Amino acid sequence: MDIDFIATIEQNPIHTIALLLLLLATLSKKTTLGATLATISLTLASIMYFHWRWTSTLGNSWHYVVFAVEIISYLYGFIYLVMTVNFKNINRSIEADIFQQELFSRKTLPSVDVYIPTYNEPENVLLKTIVGAKNLDYPNFKVHVLDDGKRDWLKELCQKIQVNYIRREENTHAKAGNMNHALSHTSGEFIAVLDADFVAFPNFLKRTIGFFADEKIAIVQTPQFFYNLDPLEYNSKTFKVLGDEQRLWFDDIIVARDRYNLATSCGTCSVNRRDAIESIGGFPVETITEDYDSSIQLLEKGLITRYLNERLSVGLAAENMEGFITQRKRWATGNLTVWKNHLKRRKTSFPFWYYIVLFDWYYMISVPSKLFMAFIPLLFLYFGIMPMMINNLSELVLFHWVFIFVNCVALNIVSTNKFIPIISNAVSYTSILKIFPAVLNALLETKLSQFKVTPKGVTFKKQGKESFLIMSLMRFLSILLVFGVIFATLNATNESMNGVIVAGYWALITSMALWVGQRMVKDSPRYRKEERFEVSLNPTMLSSIKNKPLNAQITNISLGGFVVKGLVTEDCKVIQFENIEPIEAKFIGGFSNGDSIYSRFAFKALTIDQSVALIRLIFQEAHIPTRKATLRSLKLLW
Repeated sequence: MDIDFIATIEQNPIHTIALLLLLLATLSKKTTLGATLATISLTLASIMYFHWRWTSTLGNSWHYVVFAVEIISYLYGFIYLVMTVNFKNINRSIEADIFQQELFSRKTLPSVDVYIPTYNEPENVLLKTIVGAKNLDYPNFKVHVLDDGKRDWLKELCQKIQVNYIRREENTHAKAGNMNHALSHTSGEFIAVLDADFVAFPNFLKRTIGFFADEKIAIVQTPQFFYNLDPLEYNSKTFKVLGDEQRLWFDDIIVARDRYNLATSCGTCSVNRRDAIESIGGFPVETITEDYDSSIQLLEKGLITRYLNERLSVGLAAENMEGFITQRKRWATGNLTVWKNHLKRRKTSFPFWYYIVLFDWYYMISVPSKLFMAFIPLLFLYFGIMPMMINNLSELVLFHWVFIFVNCVALNIVSTNKFIPIISNAVSYTSILKIFPAVLNALLETKLSQFKVTPKGVTFKKQGKESFLIMSLMRFLSILLVFGVIFATLNATNESMNGVIVAGYWALITSMALWVGQRMVKDSPRYRKEERFEVSLNPTMLSSIKNKPLNAQITNISLGGFVVKGLVTEDCKVIQFENIEPIEAKFIGGFSNGDSIYSRFAFKALTIDQSVALIRLIFQEAHIPTRKATLRSLKLLW
């Protein structure tokens, strides 16, 4: 085999070139250069691999089916690679600096209406959003809470905080209908949209409004960041340092689209030009993803969406798998409906490459192809059906394994460590069994899907039946793959050993991904009502007995309580933050962490003024951690 392997390498020097380029890509300190070298490396490896597959591994119709799925699956990743390879040259923040300076040089600034559409979110979620919006550092804006839930307590809350409250009696067209109703009750030149669970930072409007000096820009979209762990992170706590599931979209994909003026709105954390929205008849109601549809319809008119990749707000991610799946299903089916409606209108056809870049290929190609590939090893391990012909292991190693290696490393380089082997597949598996059937249904159905609000501010409940079913199927398939490897190995012959090796490693990697995925699906209890943030604050604590001030260092805080470094006696009952009226607190208990001792306190009943002041204190950009994926996190797999 060694002689055959060396001979195979000598006959195919392109692989050596591809691996050298990949090595240079990993060593490159320049992001764009590294991404370019990685893309060239993968292109070379791909040409060699698919040529080998076409000329040496196809023998029957089943082989051709597997080969076709491989090509389709590969094209999804390659499109992403080519699209994103040069996007890191763009820095919209520099433009934002210039636009901001020009904006504030004017005598009068354009008026902005801040919409907070809401339906059934609880007070503890909405209060943060309203306070954040009210705290915007911009001289000419109004905050409007758009209540589709007809809640009197919310009306009273808006009166206390002094923001405008708009209620409508019917709920037609869900969020889009709610905002269209508000259009007739407001008059600002621009409309900022914040979902009911997103807290804007004070500079949100300062950084975005200036872009509208360009008349072609109809929407300015900013990224979504979250102050809590999404279900995939939280349920599989080992992998929480990898960052939330949407980072690839907001950090890479939409940034790359923006390079070609093809960014799209994501609804919340965006600002819309009023006359542009009115030119398409208001926020679109023909789909359940009005944000994406807005961008597509505006693009038909030659107007674009600009993407500013700055963290200007922070929100609440879905808190359980039920909410997570509901949200993704709405995106997948809604975006597909947008394209069906676009083709029906036939007013403006885009250039072909627009469809390649803008269409949501993930749920149409990547997800089903992964499911298909997960079952292929089973067919051989249990029934002896090979996915390809294998002449010798030397060719397999050189062509197949090298291609997979280059593919994984190249995608990881270009995406800045967001394509993580096993884990990335695990994330896909969590959505396959629930979302892909909904996508197929959306392709066939003629009526509009029902808009379902993602539940927020939820408390833990028993695992849902659907999530339990998905988790059980993933476990079963994972175990079935492992036992298949054992069964095939014990029954292997000299003729079938090559196939066992191929199917074996394929099955074990898939089994690992499925096992990680089922951990992500199983909801873990969330005991805290409020998220805690690591801080370094030095308020004054007052003793109710001696009434003596005690300087305290707070290491983490939430709207429910705080932790003080050091042993603080139980007689400390009041805490005084700067510019906040004294707050009563209750001593919960102490604990030690290494050489340090800490004391826990819980806030007693807060007044509305205290709650507002605490939200302003806690929800600052400096207190919200940024979690990014890193290959160093892979050590936690063990």
